[in-house]
Amino acid sequence: MPDETLLQHLREAAKRGLGLGRIQNLKAAASRSVGIKQGSELAKMELKLLLTQYEWLQNQLEELGVKLDELLLQIPHVKQVLAMKGIGRDTVAGFLAEVGDIDQYRHPKQIAKLAGLNLKTNSSGTHTGQTRITKRGRKEGVNFGSV
Repeated sequence: MPDETLLQHLREAAKRGLGLGRIQNLKAAASRSVGIKQGSELAKMELKLLLTQYEWLQNQLEELGVKLDELLLQIPHVKQVLAMKGIGRDTVAGFLAEVGDIDQYRHPKQIAKLAGLNLKTNSSGTHTGQTRITKRGRKEGVNFGSV
C-alpha cells in the first residue's frame, strides 16, 4: 500500500501525530517483525491440539448439562422453582446441593439460618434505619448459585 494512502487511512483513526516519516518507520518495523518462519509449524500443531481440547471440553460440558437436567427433573418442586424468573438450572442445583431435601425444613428461616444470613436494622431511638443482610454462622457459608 502506498505511504500516502496508508497515511490517509491512519489519519482518519488517529487525528494527530502522523506524518510520512512515521508511516515509513512503521512499515520498516513491520517488515522486520511480521512473518517470522521459525516455529510456525509447531505453533500450528499446538493450536490444533488446543482447539481439539476445547471441542472435547465443550462436548463434556454439554453432556454434563444434559445429565444435570435429567437429575434435577427427578427432584420434587424443581419445575416450579425453575419457572421463577431469574432462577436458572445452575442456581437450583447449587442450592439443592447445599441445602439438601427442602422437605426437612419446617420454615424458610431455617434455610436462611443454614446459609448464615441475618437481617440487621440500624436503629436508634425513634429512627429506624435501612435493613441489610449480614453474614453470620458457618464460615464456609452457603453460596447458592455458584455451581
